[in-house]
Amino acid sequence: MAGLSVSTGEVQGLIEHTVKTFGPEYDANREDVQSSYLVHPDETSMRVGGENWWAWTFATKLSAYYVLDERRGADVVGRVFGRDSPDTVVSVDWRAYNVPEGRRGVCWIHINRHLQAV
Repeated sequence: MAGLSVSTGEVQGLIEHTVKTFGPEYDANREDVQSSYLVHPDETSMRVGGENWWAWTFATKLSAYYVLDERRGADVVGRVFGRDSPDTVVSVDWRAYNVPEGRRGVCWIHINRHLQAV
């Protein structure tokens, strides 16, 4: 919007700097995700060194936790959630967000796409 260009590496560096600067507070965000009744996770692709990586976000009512990873799988979700899954996960229709226990909701746009396909 401002006509500035920002590289993916610069964004990654800012996120890493933020993690170091706000260490305990950032860890508290992860703890909030792990103990929250409702979590909204999502992921999007990004290029890092010419390779596909994934920028993950896990949002609750009070906080957000971010992860950059070269994988787009359930192992990333499992590492963030820890041993206990949240009671309810509302996300895109991607199998990585299936939780062993608790409830799973899918966002309306993805439900609508399935209905249109039928």
